[in-house]
Amino acid sequence: MSASRAPHSGDIMQNRHKIAVVTGLCAVLVFLASAGPAAQTQQPPGQRAAASSGPGQTAERANLMAEILSVYRTQRQDGSLDFRGPLAFFENYPLLAVLTLEINQRQKDVAVLSQSASAISRYYGYLFSKKDMDANLLVETTVPSQGGADLTNVEEVGYNALLSLDMIALARCYLELRKPLRALYWYEGARTQQERVVWSCFDVETNYFFPRDPTSNGKIKNFYALSALPVLFLDNVGHNHVSSMINNYLLNGSAFFPETPSYYLYRAERVPGRPEFPAVDPASLLKTMVLSRILQSAGYGDRAETAVEQALGRIDAGKTHGGWCVPCVKYLSLLLESGDYRDLYAKTDALEVFKELVKHKRRIDDNLIVRLDQNIKVVKTLLEPGTRLDPKDTGDRLREVYQIVSTTREQVISNKFFDRDDAYDTSGLEPNLAMANLLDDVTSLLRLAENSLFAMTNWDSGLRVTATLLNERPVIGQRIDIKWTIESRTKPVTLRSAQVVSAQTSEKLVEPGANLLVKPGEPLTLTYSFPARFDRVNTLELIRKTLVLEDGSGRRMNYNVVRSIYGEQPVQVVARFPEGRILPDARVPVDIQIVKKLAGRVDIQGGWYSAAGLRLEEGTGFQYPMAADEDSVVLRVHVVVPKPCRPGAFPFRFKFFGNGNDIGT
Repeated sequence: MSASRAPHSGDIMQNRHKIAVVTGLCAVLVFLASAGPAAQTQQPPGQRAAASSGPGQTAERANLMAEILSVYRTQRQDGSLDFRGPLAFFENYPLLAVLTLEINQRQKDVAVLSQSASAISRYYGYLFSKKDMDANLLVETTVPSQGGADLTNVEEVGYNALLSLDMIALARCYLELRKPLRALYWYEGARTQQERVVWSCFDVETNYFFPRDPTSNGKIKNFYALSALPVLFLDNVGHNHVSSMINNYLLNGSAFFPETPSYYLYRAERVPGRPEFPAVDPASLLKTMVLSRILQSAGYGDRAETAVEQALGRIDAGKTHGGWCVPCVKYLSLLLESGDYRDLYAKTDALEVFKELVKHKRRIDDNLIVRLDQNIKVVKTLLEPGTRLDPKDTGDRLREVYQIVSTTREQVISNKFFDRDDAYDTSGLEPNLAMANLLDDVTSLLRLAENSLFAMTNWDSGLRVTATLLNERPVIGQRIDIKWTIESRTKPVTLRSAQVVSAQTSEKLVEPGANLLVKPGEPLTLTYSFPARFDRVNTLELIRKTLVLEDGSGRRMNYNVVRSIYGEQPVQVVARFPEGRILPDARVPVDIQIVKKLAGRVDIQGGWYSAAGLRLEEGTGFQYPMAADEDSVVLRVHVVVPKPCRPGAFPFRFKFFGNGNDIGT
């Protein structure tokens, strides 16, 4: 590559993506239809629906697009962009692809869309290569702290979550440009970044996401409104944690510092010390829009509408503010007023990328491709709340999509889906692995659609299933219980059998032929238990279970649940070091705190290693038997300081085992 040429956007994650995707969970911008109270009708009020078109709105779109294009035209060789004046907003709130796509879907200007996609791709190449110090796909930014001072080089949750959503929009831009392989590249990058946000920033004690300091690897316990954005990442955060987060932080007006999320939804008065109304400056307007979108996606449509109406009132009152003339402010307020904010982060992106790749590669019969196009439209309709379709025809269409997904997966596994030249358009990642992850995401959406089919099939009887996770913080070795409650609201329903299916295993809850009668007002409760086995600990991990019911007529029905748990080690070890920089003697005491979370005896073994030649006064290892009734213990060891001692860093490492099992370093 010559020095004068901008880096290919495929080089963004070339050296780190292999690590980033190995343990990938599905990360689709989709939300459970049951993630909140009964789903609200999403039809906007008539006056606001009419506001989404007209010469005034067209002019606002054109003005904002012209400003964004002026930034693209001055892009530097390294891919960086110069955000000046009103557009400095985009430096901290990445929405370039989201707004560009939203505008171009109405203007249908392919040339503008192509220029935008190329510029945004290069800009993200710059961010991931120059602004990601520890190469973990989380870009470091500057954020205000609780004390008022700015914190630099911090992996902020809201920024990276917005960046991942913007990358999803960039993938959709490439779909419109008929470049599905580039779309796959950006889709996979976005879902990987979403996984990293959840893994690195979730705090179990507060059930919220906090910025991370990559230097100390610690969380900064500051609350920011946009840190709630990962609740949109269905395949990383389950319904149980999402509901808690929304109720505690978005619907509750308690004071959290430095920023209360609910403030941007419901507070109407001025902020002390700030001259502008909170919903008129671009940042506050964006937060209002995004948080309203979170409520709407989670099934709190009525609360979202209330928040939008209040925001519109503040906008009207604040139009005399000087910032109102800024095109970005006008356009964001337009998205709120028209109700178009509901569509900013679509929940069907995986379906679209999958469909276009299948059509592009043509590995199946043409008639199946035609039917896939039609069936995907049905699946997307099913994902809308309150949908009523013919259950039999809809079930047949779902099964056809499942079959195409299965056929495609077999082709991917056997390396028959992609050609050798396809690696160029997906430079920086392995296309087969990215496609396998995409198929997982598509399957997640199909399971959501199955839940809607379940509701339509049992509309007359009102048969309903709820699943409650009884332990959200299990440790390795425990068993996790799910309580299934099956109830019928209007008519009695006979169940021949019930079983829980997970991956390749199944467990019967009701033996075939039992013929249990579920009567209105007499719910049937079943408990399912399974061992706690984690891929990761000390972070959120999803569990997916499918309840398969067979009714009296022999009809089989699936109900799917996605819940998240916070897996923990049965024994946790923390080493605590003395504070200060002056040593009182030649020995540094280190306290090792051991906390046992399981009943029974545990034999603790510890090992010591130092590349700097440091040694322990107690030797290179130690053992401690923890009795069955002993929950915690603190052991003290002493690091011997070398003589003479010079200033500097002296690395060393503790390694711990419990009953022979690795419990941490």
